[in-house]
Amino acid sequence: MGYLRGIFHGVVVGTVIGIAVAPQPGEKTRDQMQALFETTRKTVKTARKTAQFIAPRARNAVNNASDAVETVRGQVERARRSHDYEPSSRNGHHHTKDQ
Repeated sequence: MGYLRGIFHGVVVGTVIGIAVAPQPGEKTRDQMQALFETTRKTVKTARKTAQFIAPRARNAVNNASDAVETVRGQVERARRSHDYEPSSRNGHHHTKDQ
């Protein structure tokens, strides 16, 4: 998110500087700056609403994924314990402790 924020700030600052140093009448420059600020304000408002909409859903998705990972991890551990399973580190074959 910080990277995108940096890009956005760079675009805004670059545009403001470009408008400010462009050879044109002051009134036209002020009108362009006002339009830029209004567009920026609307964009920020939309981005904020979008983030407020997405954030809780993303948080729920992450929590659900984390819960699923923990469930599978527990199932794998229980399966290993119940089968007394040991993976071989050399030849890729798997065996139980009794072999």
